Amino acid sequence: MERRVADLLSGDLVEEIARLKEQPGKDILAHGGATFAQSLAKAGLVDEYRLLTHPVVLGTGLPLFSAISKPIDLKLVSTTVFNTGTIAHVYRPA
Repeated sequence: MERRVADLLSGDLVEEIARLKEQPGKDILAHGGATFAQSLAKAGLVDEYRLLTHPVVLGTGLPLFSAISKPIDLKLVSTTVFNTGTIAHVYRPA
């Protein structure tokens, strides 16, 4: 049984993600910076948000949802609180 671990995508974001979603197999996990995440959210390509809140105040940074033109209603799926004070929230579009 052949197992693919990762794909490097270089084409149109919407087309590439749509192609991956058509393939059988496990969930797609996309890693990237804030700009990449903004592009995925803006195109409506995110099926689940896994957001971490760390107990640190930075004062600067890129807002994740600044590219969204209209609100996206989310449903809280789970919350995990860690001993460090970090909180993991899992949301899915409602």
